Amino acid sequence: MAGKPHKSRMAIAAEIDEVVKLNLAGHSYRAIGRRLGISHETVSRRVTAGIAQIVIPAATEMRKVELERLDGYLLALQPAIERGDDKAITTALRIQERRARYLGLDAALELSVQHTFPGTVEDEIARLEAELALNDAHEVASG
Repeated sequence: MAGKPHKSRMAIAAEIDEVVKLNLAGHSYRAIGRRLGISHETVSRRVTAGIAQIVIPAATEMRKVELERLDGYLLALQPAIERGDDKAITTALRIQERRARYLGLDAALELSVQHTFPGTVEDEIARLEAELALNDAHEVASG
């Protein structure tokens, strides 16, 4: 049984452009899929690819421009900062805060804690309940 012929890179690039345009115009993934004869899963992958090719580089370039602008502000403030000008120092700190936000330095750390125990969840619940009962019994006895 022969599979579907593979699309060329140019055909995929053209499809990505079309999918992104239709999505930006408000069409659903399923409607775009029906219109172009592809699955809504493929539409989703094409939209993701389009964002990676178009939006992310544009945002990266804009971030670079904004960071350069902030660097210029800090450079202009440097003489006043060195003189100990409180207003210049406060402004510099605000600029540094802005830079940190652009660079994601202030993003909250996400921690994941995993605890494994032998047996089933029910076994662990029973063990914890027994431990609580034992603690309660010790408190009553020492009370």
